[in-house]
Amino acid sequence: DGKPYREVDDRSWSAEARIKDMDAEGVAAQAVSATPATLCHAEPADGARALAAAQNDFLARLVAAAPDRLLAFGCVPLQDPQAAVKELRQCMKDRGFAGVEIGTRVGDLELTDPSFVPFFRAAEELGAVVFVHPVDRTLDPRLARLKIGFGLGMPGETATAAAAIVTSDLLDQVPGLKLLLAHGGGTLPSALARLVKGQRMAGETDPE
Repeated sequence: DGKPYREVDDRSWSAEARIKDMDAEGVAAQAVSATPATLCHAEPADGARALAAAQNDFLARLVAAAPDRLLAFGCVPLQDPQAAVKELRQCMKDRGFAGVEIGTRVGDLELTDPSFVPFFRAAEELGAVVFVHPVDRTLDPRLARLKIGFGLGMPGETATAAAAIVTSDLLDQVPGLKLLLAHGGGTLPSALARLVKGQRMAGETDPE
């Protein structure tokens, strides 16, 4: 649309600048990850693979500048599950990351799609944290028109992805999976009781 997406400064790429902020706020350690708009799960796989690798190389250099203060969640091209597993293994084994960041959906596919089970099983095997964060560019355009995309759309999208997971059999298939939901789970905690009741009324899987 020709409008600037976000203004950034050296805190986005300088370990020294970031640690200065951390010290001022009394933060002992911090996880760093790519801005979610660059996850690109709905884009062509070739470009997503190259971008994920480049971002992970940068994150590795950033963390190496302050290994006792910074840890990283890498990127994976989740639209290509096989390539995502390969990049995940490199993040965990070669780069020493704590885990990876993924979006709340992959194009039109939910995270509960069977094609992603091998990726989540690899994350379980490697002990990787999977940080789930929505991408504002994929939200319902209505939210942008109302100017509530950031305030309501993002936590709502986190909750939708989380609700899909807890009402599916994904966590039965991958019981040791370490999921970290952005925004404290979004709106899910406040809606969980209603979700449970709705599932029971529909005769569907009980999230409890």
